[in-house]
Amino acid sequence: MSVMHAFGRDTKFTPHIHALMTSGGSDANTLTKRVASDYPLSPFFKKHFKDHFLENMRKSWRDQQLDRVPPSLRFLFRREYQRKIIRRLLSIAWYVYSGERLSNAQFTVRYIGRYAKRPAIAESGSIGYDGTMVPFDFVDHKTEKLAYHTLPAQEFIGKRIRRIPDEHFRIIRYSGFYANRVRGELLPKVFTILKQEYEKAIHRLLTLGSWWRSQITRFTKLDPLICSACCIPLTLISVVYTTNTRRDTYG
Repeated sequence: MSVMHAFGRDTKFTPHIHALMTSGGSDANTLTKRVASDYPLSPFFKKHFKDHFLENMRKSWRDQQLDRVPPSLRFLFRREYQRKIIRRLLSIAWYVYSGERLSNAQFTVRYIGRYAKRPAIAESGSIGYDGTMVPFDFVDHKTEKLAYHTLPAQEFIGKRIRRIPDEHFRIIRYSGFYANRVRGELLPKVFTILKQEYEKAIHRLLTLGSWWRSQITRFTKLDPLICSACCIPLTLISVVYTTNTRRDTYG
């Protein structure tokens, strides 16, 4: 599982990827291979991430339709400019940090997932507003101490909203036995190999799925799944989407 974050704690644009991977692999019946705890993963990931990144960037250049690119940005697709970008990317250091093996990944998964959807600056970090400037605080990674910063209101808002991904852009990606295409078939086998109960795990996930309901009820004092007029539980009958050609009645 990999999650892309586009910003650091001080709101600067610092795109990076958090990746969680298994320390081994399996076939249909057994856990076949565990990666040694001292295996040097960083050089491997650094090389392959760089290769894949550059190859996909070249592919994006080849496949891009210039008539859909604003005239002010078309210079980015000139070959001499592309070669300049490639040389620059090859000259800088690519950082890959391999963390310690996790005995329990639950905390890390929650941490990464929580930051995948939050804005660059949390509401709790904003500590005031005088009509012009917005001060906020954050924990500096380098010092692990609380730091303070102040921005003009327009810049503050801009830093919050520009991190919102485009429609259909996937921040979270799954691969291996978590891939959408195969997880229905492979996950039960993995649970069996690890001597864990798949059905219990699914039941727990379904229970956690009602978290949003309890939160809305807590803050609004209204249950979103109970009709406020007749107090009868709501039942999902169908889902109707808006088409590209016309406006649906329920769209």
